[in-house]
Amino acid sequence: PGSEDKRAYSLANTSNWDGRLEFLIRLQPNGKFSNFLNQQAQPGMELMVRGPQGAFGVNEGSLRPRWFVAGGTGLAPMLAMLRRMAENQDMQEARLFFGVNRESELCMQDELARLQSELLQFKVDLCVWQPQGDWSGLTGTPADALRAALADAETQPDIYLCGPPALLDAAEKVAAEFGVPKDQVFSERFLAA
Repeated sequence: PGSEDKRAYSLANTSNWDGRLEFLIRLQPNGKFSNFLNQQAQPGMELMVRGPQGAFGVNEGSLRPRWFVAGGTGLAPMLAMLRRMAENQDMQEARLFFGVNRESELCMQDELARLQSELLQFKVDLCVWQPQGDWSGLTGTPADALRAALADAETQPDIYLCGPPALLDAAEKVAAEFGVPKDQVFSERFLAA
């Protein structure tokens, strides 16, 4: 507020009649919007928000498995797609490769567990790049986990990517290595502020 600066965030929710919007926002040190959220934002404060500007969503016409690769807050649009699948009682196979730098950055675990209980064909692979505690899950990036999964895949999935540019580049490279056609790889890239 008070400037012409804008930030783009992906919605984590599905459409609703309440007009409720849900975002996953990483608070960056000295970030203009992060500082505003941390220091000034109050419940009930009005902000101008523009509706979705993109078209990142599942390919409804495909019967292939849907694999979602997310880094950090790139989980937001994946949640929206998975929530829509749950609302529609979609029985299509789905798998999420969700990665963070450290265990403390894992978020939305209760929601992912809820989605797993509603989507019977849904599997979650959590990846921590630099574990610092007693992490017993996958160590590495979601692109690393994608590589291992594609090596064992019986069918080439549709792959949905969102996260930092380096992750998307790595995941696109992995998909190409395993012969996944480019028209089966969909992405929403983080943009520099």
